[in-house]
Amino acid sequence: GGGKILQMTERNRSLKLVVIPDSLVGEITKKAKESPRKRFAHPLRRPEDPVQIILNAIEPESYLRPHRHPDKSETRFIVQGKVAVVSFDNQGEIVQTTIMEKNGRNFVVDTPPGVYDMLISLEESSVVLAVIQGPYLEETHKQLAPWAPAEEDYEAGQTYLQSIKEQIQNKL
Repeated sequence: GGGKILQMTERNRSLKLVVIPDSLVGEITKKAKESPRKRFAHPLRRPEDPVQIILNAIEPESYLRPHRHPDKSETRFIVQGKVAVVSFDNQGEIVQTTIMEKNGRNFVVDTPPGVYDMLISLEESSVVLAVIQGPYLEETHKQLAPWAPAEEDYEAGQTYLQSIKEQIQNKL
């Protein structure tokens, strides 16, 4: 019996709290601004962990292709700035738009499994904390929307992003 308690105690001593200081937020927003894709993802957990926590810095010109997680919900918290979370049906029609802002009415959005959505930054230096069930396996983590342009096609992505912004204009 005593050995088990000792093992747990030793293991617990090696666990560290995950703390997100404003210096880290500043660091990742700087990296997002410098990135060609105008965003930066900073994972706070290892890929094999049962819960994934990712700090995402997103600039307004960043196009994030709509995607879904087939069997996992994704919960997002606004840390800084202002973003739109746009959900779609399976044909690519907008179903819902929620604006998240630090001192606004909405600061958490939970997207159920199988629902396509995308983030759109509405202010410079926007940062979102995303929590999703792990482990992270790249090949099964998410499904990209077949009706939206690939992120690698810059022009098509920017045109699509602009068209979504125009469609949700009344929500902004």
